[in-house]
Amino acid sequence: MPSNPSWGARCIFHAREEAKPHICRIVADGKGIDFWKEPWHPDGLLSNLYPEGSTLNSVPLNSSLERLLLGDSWDQYPESTMQTIQNILSQALIIPEGKNQVIWKPSPDGDFTLKSSWNSIRTHSQKIPWFSSVWFSGHVPKFSFVTWQALHQRLSTRDRLIFLGTSRDTRCPLCHSERETTDHLFFNCSFSSWVWRTILRRFSYRRAPHSQLKNEELWIRETFKGKSRMSIAIRIAFGATIYHIWKERNRRIFENQSIHKQNILSEILSSIKLKILYLRLEDPPNARSIKFAELFGFPIFTRSPPVRTCSWKPPDGDILKLNTDASLAEDKASIGGIIRDKDHIIKGAFSLDSPPHSINELEIESISKGIKLAISKGTDRLWIESDSLQAVSIIKGVLKCPWRQIAKVHQTLRDLNSLNYWHISHIWREANGAADFLSKTSCPIKGECISVLDLPRELLRIVASDSSGVPYVRM
Repeated sequence: MPSNPSWGARCIFHAREEAKPHICRIVADGKGIDFWKEPWHPDGLLSNLYPEGSTLNSVPLNSSLERLLLGDSWDQYPESTMQTIQNILSQALIIPEGKNQVIWKPSPDGDFTLKSSWNSIRTHSQKIPWFSSVWFSGHVPKFSFVTWQALHQRLSTRDRLIFLGTSRDTRCPLCHSERETTDHLFFNCSFSSWVWRTILRRFSYRRAPHSQLKNEELWIRETFKGKSRMSIAIRIAFGATIYHIWKERNRRIFENQSIHKQNILSEILSSIKLKILYLRLEDPPNARSIKFAELFGFPIFTRSPPVRTCSWKPPDGDILKLNTDASLAEDKASIGGIIRDKDHIIKGAFSLDSPPHSINELEIESISKGIKLAISKGTDRLWIESDSLQAVSIIKGVLKCPWRQIAKVHQTLRDLNSLNYWHISHIWREANGAADFLSKTSCPIKGECISVLDLPRELLRIVASDSSGVPYVRM
């Protein structure tokens, strides 16, 4: 450290110890990497993982990882130490070629970013259930902010001010009859209730508001789902009503002025209309959405989605085709794949349970396992299809490989390059039904190389449909 470092430099130096657990090495040849003192193992420094007295005690403190990778000094260690070293190396990120790399573990691609750094040190909490009603795509920030405060019971209503000792008057400034609380203001007050009920009539709902604001939000969340114009509009209306009611309440207290509720209603409706017209959202073609557009004076944007189909294509000539897929459900995961030739004859299939990693890791694992199975069948020409566009793009080199999958992707590419011809492409999920069936955790048969005679009848039905060129409707 310099003799007179800046404040920023001092902060960086002080953060080194906190950053060390998040740094790891991807090992190629191991040159210049200390076996004990550098973070080349995903779990951290081996000096911390294996203290004195462990099975690695016979490995010198100045050992080089390069020598251990080459196996130069293995004969001097006991059998138990050699087994431990082999287990450690099997867990490390080792690639067969290239250079040793330093990666930042909190980032998926291994590059340092402020976002990944912040996420690694901040306290993570579950999303609150009303998140989608306040911070949705297309929200108006000032409406959402006041609504967020109201749902957290953090607006400075008079019941809270009395508790803090800053006010004596408890009456609602809008109706002058009841105690002002958040739940009274939204929407038990006769003034605000009239405004909100009138807004709801524009959405073809004639009902009284709930007695608690959180229950009113719950009704909106459960009634209006999706991203249609009507669903976005009701959420904007909810925030706009809370905002303008709160604004009117403050105007009466601090400015001693008031606006008629009909004018407030006009401001809210204008806010909704301007925002929705700007977003140019489409509505499903049903009676309620058409009536909603007529009541608000919106142009009616409806479009029936085009019917799109896809089908499974057989390979050409002596090329074999591998279809793979993966599934992840809570704490269970599974991978599966099937190999067929140009005559639609099944040459091999697999279905295996797997540790529950990310879905992308599982998709690449499935591709890798399928390639090894195809090679074991004697093929040197292979066409691979996966319904994971991300996995296909990573193997093609179009997307940067996540650091956790570098070793697996390198090994997969080595297997592919051992073939005379290979091609990998994306297939739509609907046309990948056979691999999807085998990848399910509930698949009735499991194995690395399933006999064709043991394949379930449902899978054979899917294969027959593929062979017939049945067009599958894309959802």
